[in-house]
Amino acid sequence: MGGAGGRYAVPDVLRAIEAANASIIFINTRAQAELFFQALWLANEASLPIALHHGSLAREQRAKVEDAMAAGALRAVVATGSLDLGIDWGNVDQVIQIGAPHQIKRLAQRIGRSNHQYDRPSVARLVPVNRFDTIECIAAIDALAEGQLDGSPAPRARWRFFASIS
Repeated sequence: MGGAGGRYAVPDVLRAIEAANASIIFINTRAQAELFFQALWLANEASLPIALHHGSLAREQRAKVEDAMAAGALRAVVATGSLDLGIDWGNVDQVIQIGAPHQIKRLAQRIGRSNHQYDRPSVARLVPVNRFDTIECIAAIDALAEGQLDGSPAPRARWRFFASIS
């Protein structure tokens, strides 16, 4: 497992995108998102429709990506916290988090973006960017399983998820 912002996982992420209807790939910083998107774009031999979304893009560009995702025209969006909350796309069936989320509540919000159906669990993959990140990803999954959101108990609502580390 190498660093480089998780780019070692691009082939696995592409396979996950191919197996899903639509995916949101969350990355913690704009620079990391741009680098990961570029690596994903270059390796995308199947020409899957993918896009980039972060707060530094022009509002018109973000709106274009949001509209394409809502219309089902994209298979994946690589995003920063610009998509943590807000727009809900019913066709998103998985979230991929590149790098540890650093906040359990943020991870819960991101995971909750997939499978917006009461009777289906949200699906997420966590992709550590280095061996230390692996420890943080495992701790985050354990905290979610225990219902701990950054030290406070999770509300008594639907709380089922499937998370794996790739």
